[in-house]
Amino acid sequence: MSDFEVTRKSSKATRSDERLSVYELGWVDLHVKHRPQIISGLCTIAGEVTINVVLQRIRAFVMTNTRYQYRLVFSRSPSWQLDPEFQVENHVSTKELPNASIDHAIEHMGALLAGTELTNRPPWRVVVYRFVDSRTEIRTAIAFCAHHSVTDGLGARKLFEAILDGAEEGTSTGVAVANAREDRSEPSSGMNVFQFGMSLVRDFLLKRLNDPFSGPTSSARRVLELTWSRGELKQARRAFGCSLQELLLLIITRSLEKYGSRRGRLGKLRAIVPMADIAAARSEQQAALHDIGYLDLPLGLTLEQQFTQLRMGMTRLQKRLDDGVFGRLSKLLAILPGIVRYHAAHRWSNNANLLISLVPGIVLRPTICGMDVTAIYGLPAIAPGQAIAIGLLVTRDKVHVALVLDPSSVPDHDLLAIDLENSLSETLATARDNA
Repeated sequence: MSDFEVTRKSSKATRSDERLSVYELGWVDLHVKHRPQIISGLCTIAGEVTINVVLQRIRAFVMTNTRYQYRLVFSRSPSWQLDPEFQVENHVSTKELPNASIDHAIEHMGALLAGTELTNRPPWRVVVYRFVDSRTEIRTAIAFCAHHSVTDGLGARKLFEAILDGAEEGTSTGVAVANAREDRSEPSSGMNVFQFGMSLVRDFLLKRLNDPFSGPTSSARRVLELTWSRGELKQARRAFGCSLQELLLLIITRSLEKYGSRRGRLGKLRAIVPMADIAAARSEQQAALHDIGYLDLPLGLTLEQQFTQLRMGMTRLQKRLDDGVFGRLSKLLAILPGIVRYHAAHRWSNNANLLISLVPGIVLRPTICGMDVTAIYGLPAIAPGQAIAIGLLVTRDKVHVALVLDPSSVPDHDLLAIDLENSLSETLATARDNA
């Protein structure tokens, strides 16, 4: 079963206990030693931010997002239990680094995530990195990490928003996402039971596609960070007549195609692409606001054909979200034995080669203590059977791209970063020619 080590209690459940939803249990099931299901994020600030500021703002956040005050325990079944000794100060720390390298911060955060201390209390952490002798304008970085059962990408985004200037204006409105149950509302379309069953059979009978990342696996992590101009991407969108999501997926597809050709293993690729219910997320009424489906990346085709295939794939995923397929699946798994749920989660994960997550970012200009936030990276967890997870976070004028990868499976990761930049440049050049 799962290698996720949680606090085990033999005593009877207390009144503060709350059973994990099947959605939350899924992330516990997927958590294995070399693929810990811990999501994280990191933002950089052009100036120095003190820990007192961060503590004050996070303290206000957890007052209304009480899930962050709970720890995972096992009795007869996994549950959340209010930590009677919870203090925000135990979850926020500082770390001095020798220079302003984001890589140093990510390396330290990776070591922190590998520790078992995440299971001794509510499984989340915030680290404020202070760069010493920095020669750039970046002097501070703030990192957040949490087990995926605590929150998803949309929930993590809300914690970052709470640290930003002006967060106090919205901290008391609505029911916080981190507190809400993960049960989806009833499906809004007419998909019947037979159609639902056939869609599940098709997904679970898929065969894994041979990818260029197959190889040894490890618990080590490497993160590649790229920042793209949203203005340039907007011009390309107009030229191609596509959405930003379609354009970003095209760039990623073509870069992976380059990388596969470089390694002599073009093959095919299948990505897991979460689809978010953004309207519900902003109303703060639910936590599991995304459906998880497959998207086959169209390799070896013309640009126009790739756009067509991606658009069709995204339409299917949107239909899946509207039909509430993931919600129905969650209800089905909830009544099945845990061993069935465990194997179903791993089968679903192993049928894909990578994950691509697009999280809507901050609309307004993000600042902390009046200083600009220069970058915000969302770092998804790598799922079992995969070697790469790509996080895309969109702000008003930038798109921040983070590739989280296993260096054992992707040893020449620097070349993959080059392929991404080349794919971006070529796509923008083609858009200019078509304008």
